[in-house]
Amino acid sequence: MHRAALFLLPVSRVLATCACIAGLGGGFLMALSGGFICFDYCPGPEGFSILAYSSMWVMLPCVALEVLAVVTFVPYCIATGQADRAVRQAAVLLLGGLVGVAVLGALMLLARATLPLTSYGTFEETPLEQWAGVWGVALMVVAGTWSVVLAYLQWGR
Repeated sequence: MHRAALFLLPVSRVLATCACIAGLGGGFLMALSGGFICFDYCPGPEGFSILAYSSMWVMLPCVALEVLAVVTFVPYCIATGQADRAVRQAAVLLLGGLVGVAVLGALMLLARATLPLTSYGTFEETPLEQWAGVWGVALMVVAGTWSVVLAYLQWGR
């Protein structure tokens, strides 16, 4: 079983590297698409969650690749007798993911509460588009940090 599990380490490292690229790329894509938030009119506070859902889809490849990397890394650790690495990896995956979601949720609530509204009850276009660029950078930082830490744990000894 030890020899059969050795191929899992390079697979998990490749998946972790791809997850880092996907996290950084998804955030970069959201940062560049900040000017495309308001087409006919800008959303109001009730439609603000559309931004969160659209960014979820952009970050889905990063999360999926990182989960696959951990799923292939844990059997390798168990087969080679490194259970502490497997526990650390799973803990960072879960706790780091929860902290990242909490940070992004707090940023979303802050923006929803502080962005100026027009007389029609919709957000003003320029501040919303500027915030969308900041939101993309925040996604890039949170997803990039989370996936880079997980990749570091896999590449380290």
